Amino acid sequence: MAGVDPGAVWERAERSGARPGVVRRPNVLRRGWVRLRYGRPLWLLVRVIIAAALPVVAFIVRPDDLPTWITLAVGGVTWPAATARLDLAPKSPR
Repeated sequence: MAGVDPGAVWERAERSGARPGVVRRPNVLRRGWVRLRYGRPLWLLVRVIIAAALPVVAFIVRPDDLPTWITLAVGGVTWPAATARLDLAPKSPR
């Protein structure tokens, strides 16, 4: 490395709090929050509310029909899990 002072590089790394040989990974929760915030959070909220309300309504209407509201509850978990990524912002290219 011609023309680069190694001492200056180490000093700059020490000031920034970086440790040599340690790669910092981005925070997974922060990335998730950014994807949610810059995506379509209201649509995602509507999907979750519908998925939660449907089995409750089925239980209120027909409390004796156990297979129906259990099936709707499982579907209410599966549907947002399978389609939630459509309401999130695209992943960053990093």
